Amino acid sequence: MKRTPIPDPGPEFWREVDFPQIDDEPAGLRAYIERLRTEYQNGEVIHRAFLFPEPAELRQRALDAFVRDHAFFHCFWHCRSVQAALPYALHDEEFSAGRPFESMTSVELPGQLAGVLARGGAYSRDQPKAREAMTLGMDAAEALVAGDFDSVLVLRSHAPWSRFFQDVAWDYTWIVVQLERGRIDVVMATDTD
Repeated sequence: MKRTPIPDPGPEFWREVDFPQIDDEPAGLRAYIERLRTEYQNGEVIHRAFLFPEPAELRQRALDAFVRDHAFFHCFWHCRSVQAALPYALHDEEFSAGRPFESMTSVELPGQLAGVLARGGAYSRDQPKAREAMTLGMDAAEALVAGDFDSVLVLRSHAPWSRFFQDVAWDYTWIVVQLERGRIDVVMATDTD
């Protein structure tokens, strides 16, 4: 069966679509977030997960838009369920310039998560040793990609792209899109001195 190309959905599509939030924080990710919270004592670390919309045709249109254009996230952040789960105003200038996210490979994710944890926050006193940080980073990455490092898209940011962030030196975002499962995980962390 020949697949018909799906056109760019346009603004009317994004006004109608929503990404339902799911309450699912796998154990490996939970352990990482809890440990990072002890390092980011003056800040905050959060995780939220969302599903791509149903029915299948709508889900496919949203996935295609994501793959085509990172501006997808500007629309994603304005969806009802995302606004309810992440009620932080965006700094629109970051999005209009095509930033703040950059792609990374899924195999980079464990090391980056571990590095952030090992560096600690503004007033960290007991950062984990390298081995513990790598173990926590690997477990968190495995949870975020659901064990499938080949069928995910990973974006990262060190920019303070929303009012969630303290805009000092410890602002991090990781967005993992599981293409096969139609799931988006967002991890945001910030700290200040």
